[in-house]
Amino acid sequence: MMSLQARIRRQISGLFTNRGIKFFHDLVHLVIGQMAGKIAGIACFAYLARTVDPAAYGTLEYVIGLAALAAVLVDFGFGPIGVREAGAGPESRRAVAEHIPAIRVLIALLAAPLLILVVLATTDAPLSLELALLFAASLLLHPFKQEWLLQSMELMNRIALAQALRMILFAILVFLFVKETSQILRVGLIEIGTLGLWFGYYLLVQHRAGLPIRLSFPRAELTRLTRAAAPLGAGAMVWAFNQYIPLILVTVMMGTEETAWFAAAHRLLVSLLAISYLYHFNLYPALTRRMAQSVEAFARLSHASFRIVAWGLIGPCALLGLVASDVMRLVYGAPFAVSGPVLAAAIWCLPVTLFSGHSRWALITAHRQGEVLRAQTAGAVVTLLLAPPFIWAFGAVGAALTMTAGCLAIWALAHRYASRSVVAMPVLETLWRPALATALAIGLFWLARPFGPWTAVGLSGLLYGAAGIMLDRRLLPDLRHLAYAKIDSQRAADVHT
Repeated sequence: MMSLQARIRRQISGLFTNRGIKFFHDLVHLVIGQMAGKIAGIACFAYLARTVDPAAYGTLEYVIGLAALAAVLVDFGFGPIGVREAGAGPESRRAVAEHIPAIRVLIALLAAPLLILVVLATTDAPLSLELALLFAASLLLHPFKQEWLLQSMELMNRIALAQALRMILFAILVFLFVKETSQILRVGLIEIGTLGLWFGYYLLVQHRAGLPIRLSFPRAELTRLTRAAAPLGAGAMVWAFNQYIPLILVTVMMGTEETAWFAAAHRLLVSLLAISYLYHFNLYPALTRRMAQSVEAFARLSHASFRIVAWGLIGPCALLGLVASDVMRLVYGAPFAVSGPVLAAAIWCLPVTLFSGHSRWALITAHRQGEVLRAQTAGAVVTLLLAPPFIWAFGAVGAALTMTAGCLAIWALAHRYASRSVVAMPVLETLWRPALATALAIGLFWLARPFGPWTAVGLSGLLYGAAGIMLDRRLLPDLRHLAYAKIDSQRAADVHT
């Protein structure tokens, strides 16, 4: 019989074959492309947090949050519909290239003044109206965000590059031209300029592809596209609402300085939440192939993924929560150390969102998107109901807690729907071992804390990883199974067994 040590060595070596690492290879490339822009954005806003006073920073983050919510309204799910329509042939691509931006122009003409009215109704902070005017103007550029068109032409690499370069340019210009609070309006001007360059690049690619740049308003066709996009748009709006309503309520109820403490942690969280989408986006094709093979093959891959995500996030998120104030001080400066508890409460949205993603994408694979929307709506309702009392009681920390509660509600309902109609996820039997290892790691952290927070985190992380291998015999086999997820289904089954 093969020894435990030899078995572990064999499992690990299998992860690093050329074919075995394809899943992780693709995932790393997706994450690097997305995170390059996120890192530039975090660096930029960390600089702003250190440069302007907290109230001004809170006002800026509030207006940007409202603008992000309005941008989701302008996009309204037309991207996937455009990709589907464009796949029908060159004439269809030409038509939707004219119709989708036309619909978005009409939505933007409503969303821009709505943004200004919401700001006027909810805050009288200095420069809030001026910032609202600038970011409302930037919304009028969003109809020309034709990345869906590039996606339909298999130009995803150009999209990722353009997104990253846009945010890097934004950060550079902010570093150069915003030196004090009185110059904060320049952030809005920089937003307009960089969006213009970003979307202008998309239009240039469109022109070079032989597709005319124009708007067309045939009523019947615009109505048809809007009806097709409505379910996706509603889902995107509910998701965005769940992410941004705590930010809005903190500003309305507690003022812009409290908003600064919440928004700084929220920005880090939103950047990390991109990992959830990229992870499941990368896994989705393999899941669809497994579903075509059998429900059992689908369940095997889903369960392996759930186990890897549990071990990959529970311990690290707990340890991050223990040094959250140190992280916020390091990134945003000493005044933002008070945001540490906010980050510690909000960070649990990351593993919960990845956990719920297994159920949500299982439902999508089974063509049950309506149940995904119902789960997301339930999460938004929970957030909306809990936010006012929690914010009154705990301020920015209360807002973070309501976000986590909303994510838990989405997971609970999506899990129920998926277990009933697709596949049941082994939740408790998978999570108790990482939870136990996390408790051991936390204990070591407090013992090693006198040597410094980062030393304590490093030692605790090593203990957590070792505990994973020792406590969970399925960890390495499931990691290997996940690594082989993108090869053909039969080969994946052979590797697993």
